[in-house]
Amino acid sequence: MNATEVHATLKDSLRSRGDELYAGLFLLLALCLGGGPGDGTELWLGIPAFLYLITRVPLPWQGTWQTRLPWAVVALPLLQLIPLPPALFAVLPGRGALIDGLRAAGVTPQFHAFTLNAFATERALWGLLLPLSLYSAALRLDRTAQRRLLVLALLLGVVSACLGFAQAVGNVDSSLYLYEFTNRGEAVGFFANRNHLAALLVVLVPIAAGLMADRLYRARRLLDPKALAFGIGLVLMGVGVTATHSRAGFVLLIVALIAVSLLLVPGVGSGPKDRRERLLRWMRLALGIGLFLAIQFELVALLNRLEADPLDDLRAPSCGARWTPRAPMRASAQASAPSRTATIASVSP
Repeated sequence: MNATEVHATLKDSLRSRGDELYAGLFLLLALCLGGGPGDGTELWLGIPAFLYLITRVPLPWQGTWQTRLPWAVVALPLLQLIPLPPALFAVLPGRGALIDGLRAAGVTPQFHAFTLNAFATERALWGLLLPLSLYSAALRLDRTAQRRLLVLALLLGVVSACLGFAQAVGNVDSSLYLYEFTNRGEAVGFFANRNHLAALLVVLVPIAAGLMADRLYRARRLLDPKALAFGIGLVLMGVGVTATHSRAGFVLLIVALIAVSLLLVPGVGSGPKDRRERLLRWMRLALGIGLFLAIQFELVALLNRLEADPLDDLRAPSCGARWTPRAPMRASAQASAPSRTATIASVSP
């Protein structure tokens, strides 16, 4: 191997190591700081992600469709922010009534973006940059590095679940809650919303089971330390979902457990028969411990949550109101002057 080949190999190794560090950093930021109540944190988290996208990711006309996917996702909110002339804006669904109402009130329509809430669209754009950068960085890793990234995600999930357990058993005014507006008295971990923690833990359930199964298939002994660690993580993920008291999380947990059970179906996994039987015993043990802990500590509160009327928090009525057709705004324009002023103030950009 000559000097040129050595230099190229070293350069590729450093680039791969850099992508792994970037992926780990983005994962850490997403799971530890990306679950706020919408207080503008997505802007600061999006800055390093934006720099990574423009410096390390191939341009849309380069690479493969996998590398073009982040740019396609970024293009969606960008297209919604392009100012449109009034004539073109009026032909969009639901915009004609708005233009007619402004004209009837004596307001000359100006250029307007496709979106009716440019600020929210811009926030969505900044919020998308971090997961897209994580996806792009993970795409450049080999299978070994991607496996280490999954282990890091599982470790962060364990820490978040343990923090959630402490929050659930602690005082509602405890400093363990990272945000002022949150589900106090319940497990939220590093997030502000219990449903977000539940979603994270549900996603990590099959990941923990897969890592444990892979380790058991390759291990030569029954009691493998790494397999035991992944099994403990699997139990903590399942119990953590019940600690959030999230109804959606509980339903998704059942789906995740059904997916995990596919590892035990003949022909799905690989390895000798004795190792499959070993995996079956470990899965039964993990499921038994998880059910015991869930029943012991969280089942009563979760059942009370499931018995509650899902319409009590007005989610369904507000969702229905969102899709209720509104009266044409020209009717508002025929109202009194104060009513017209209020209408214009509510719809003007």
